[in-house]
Amino acid sequence: MAEVTIKEKIWMELVEVARRRRKKPEDLADVALREFLQREDDEELLQQSNHAAQQAPFPISQTEEIIRQHRKRKRKP
Repeated sequence: MAEVTIKEKIWMELVEVARRRRKKPEDLADVALREFLQREDDEELLQQSNHAAQQAPFPISQTEEIIRQHRKRKRKP
C-alpha cells in the first residue's frame, strides 16, 4: 500500500470529523479519496457529453422535444 503525507492541520480536522462519525480517520480519508476520484470521472463524462451535445445536429430545445415525443409514444399502449 502506498503511504501519503497529509498536512497536520488537515489531518486534525479529519480526525475530528472521524471522531464525530465514530469512524477511523484512515477509513474516512479512504472514502474522501474515492469520492474525489468518482467526481473526477463524473466531470470527465460531463465534459464528453457536453462536447457530444455541441456536435449534435439539433439544438438542445429540439432534442428535448424529440425525447418528450418519443416518451409519449412509448407510453401509449
